[in-house]
Amino acid sequence: MFDFGTFDLAELSGAGADCLVFDPADNPVVVDGKQASIRMCGSDSAGYKNRQRELARENADGKMDRDTLAIEMLVACTLSWKGILWGGKPLECTPENARKLYTKHEWLRESLAKFILGRSNFLASAPSG
Repeated sequence: MFDFGTFDLAELSGAGADCLVFDPADNPVVVDGKQASIRMCGSDSAGYKNRQRELARENADGKMDRDTLAIEMLVACTLSWKGILWGGKPLECTPENARKLYTKHEWLRESLAKFILGRSNFLASAPSG
């Protein structure tokens, strides 16, 4: 039985979920025998909604382009990652590095944007019933 009184999608979304990384040809990105992943919070999380409001204020003049807005939302939603290499070395998960990664790789941006909007991605730890 689904209990609306105890179900909290914002909390589940805020805890994040791991998005497995695939290259543009849809092959798994594997590092040291494990598939790379990026832990993202979802669109129902407080982090997502707060950043969305901040960006609306920052872009009141409409000068930020669509790509910049999308990248900034993804940076705000990035919680951690595993198996992300840059120049053959592990790339530390920081906002600056996330911005660099997402700016260079539009295909990854598209994949992550779709993931954070997919509510079912954040339901793995939801109570069943």
